[in-house]
Amino acid sequence: MALGAGLVLGPAAVFGASSVVWVALAERGGIHEDAAAALRDALRAGSGGQNLDVKIALWRDLQFGQGPAPAVVVTMGSGAYRGIVERASREQSVAALPIVATLLPRSSYESVVPPPQMRSTAVLLDQPLTRYAELLRRSMPERKRVGVVFGPSSSSLRPALAEALASRGFQLVDASVP
Repeated sequence: MALGAGLVLGPAAVFGASSVVWVALAERGGIHEDAAAALRDALRAGSGGQNLDVKIALWRDLQFGQGPAPAVVVTMGSGAYRGIVERASREQSVAALPIVATLLPRSSYESVVPPPQMRSTAVLLDQPLTRYAELLRRSMPERKRVGVVFGPSSSSLRPALAEALASRGFQLVDASVP
């Protein structure tokens, strides 16, 4: 939400005095780097002429004490979020920063326990289960049964998935593993 407001109001309205944004990548290349470049371009375009410094690097390569501290850290991917939270557990300077986690599912975001003083939010990748069911219906209209193996972190999705599949004419065939 803060990033969206930053695009409309300009970074100073959201980020305060600092004009530095760190974008922490889980890995180089692919969707992470593409999304980071798009975010950088959008933030700069919405900066209202302010000189906004968007530093894009692997999460482990972002170092404090080498220039001004960022106003916010945006993580791209589960690995980057996990890495930044681990650093925040050891480094007060990281824990003091607002973190916006992106390109990760809710289960990854919720499985990481940040230190109490850390402020974080997430823009999640999760799609509605009805969208998955519709994709199955369109891609395999002749099929009527869908097999799913649930684990401890996904078993709570069973009722909603069964309903989403049934609404598209599918029968859920499932199993659970510990």
